[in-house]
Amino acid sequence: MTTKSSSALPTRWPETFRPDDVTAPVHGVLVKDRIEHGDAHGVGQHAHKTGQLTITLSGWVGLSVGGSIVALPAGTAAWVPSGVAHEGILGENASSWYVHFAEPLCAELPKTIERFFISNLALEAARRFIDRNDPFDADSPLGRIARVLIDEIRSAERLKPGFAALSTHPLLKAVAEAIIAKPDMRLSREDYAEAAGISGRQLSRILAAETGRGFGDWRLELVMLQATLLLRRGMTTEAVAAEVGYSSASAFIVAFKRVFGVTPGAYVTGN
Repeated sequence: MTTKSSSALPTRWPETFRPDDVTAPVHGVLVKDRIEHGDAHGVGQHAHKTGQLTITLSGWVGLSVGGSIVALPAGTAAWVPSGVAHEGILGENASSWYVHFAEPLCAELPKTIERFFISNLALEAARRFIDRNDPFDADSPLGRIARVLIDEIRSAERLKPGFAALSTHPLLKAVAEAIIAKPDMRLSREDYAEAAGISGRQLSRILAAETGRGFGDWRLELVMLQATLLLRRGMTTEAVAAEVGYSSASAFIVAFKRVFGVTPGAYVTGN
């Protein structure tokens, strides 16, 4: 096997979108375009005066924060408080919603970046704020929907802090890209390390130093990250199990539940 460069690139907001516009307490936008290599219009690491909710709709979505990359599987979201530097990332054919909260609403939400499962109720509430920037009062219909969305964010089940930890270290990045490109549990640490031009032991040492993770758990989470994309595309549990290298659906279900705490079926339905 050989490694290849990642197709994940920084996001490009629609030209008319102003994330720090506080005309409305909550407003959002669909983001599906990317800034290609060499494009001078990239904003790089930046912070907002508003709080940002990033919701993965399809494909590979992430956030670059400092020297690491936060991965957002399909069916999950991330909260980025106001003032926290970050940069959105999209893979090929990926899409997400950015929903921005003005003060005082974002003051009710977490003070640090958090990742969590997004409920169907939260998705429907967020949908009401996409591509609109109308002012509203707390007691108005939109105000009550905003309250529902805030409550859903606050009560959502969180992903583990180190879930699918990625790094800007070039060798780890190459290995992570290889796992994401070919999520196959039948491949060993040595298989991936050899493709990156290092030994298995070197890979484990770099991984531990950069992320604090062991290869087995790290690889499993990256594989399951890709499995969520396949499930969201409508593939059956049996088909996804075979695609990511499991000999049986039952073994895949056990591994999936170990990572996410729910079965693949419950993950897809949002239960």
